[in-house]
Amino acid sequence: MKKQTEYDNPKIRRYGCYFCVMCRFAEIVAGKELGDEAVEKIYRKAQETKGCNRKPAMDENCLLDDPQVIVNLALDELGQSRRIFQVGVETDGKRTFWAWYRPKTAVDFVAEEWKTENGSHFITEGYNPDPTIRLLRLKKKVFYKIF
Repeated sequence: MKKQTEYDNPKIRRYGCYFCVMCRFAEIVAGKELGDEAVEKIYRKAQETKGCNRKPAMDENCLLDDPQVIVNLALDELGQSRRIFQVGVETDGKRTFWAWYRPKTAVDFVAEEWKTENGSHFITEGYNPDPTIRLLRLKKKVFYKIF
């Protein structure tokens, strides 16, 4: 996955960190990278696809209402039948897993939300969509599992 700042789409360049992290998870599962056209297609589909709250999974400014929809759209685009779901969070060192998820320990991916001078920025292990952003404090971790 390219850095968010390397995309032509100005909304992805400016606001697409969490969107890019979700696409990166799909790339890891598929073992191949998404091309620019595929990323733009996922961006458009994410705004048309309803998430768990019956709102679009993502708005045009890459604000994710339902991140697992984005990662699974990316998996579809990569020809994968496996799915990735959010299974819990960690805030201030306290882990909470969703009631349906068993066992409550194993996770495949972690998206970290960091406080910055201008809001939040998402990264994951080995991938920072915009390394020029100064990370001030870890706000939370969001856990994902491959099914």
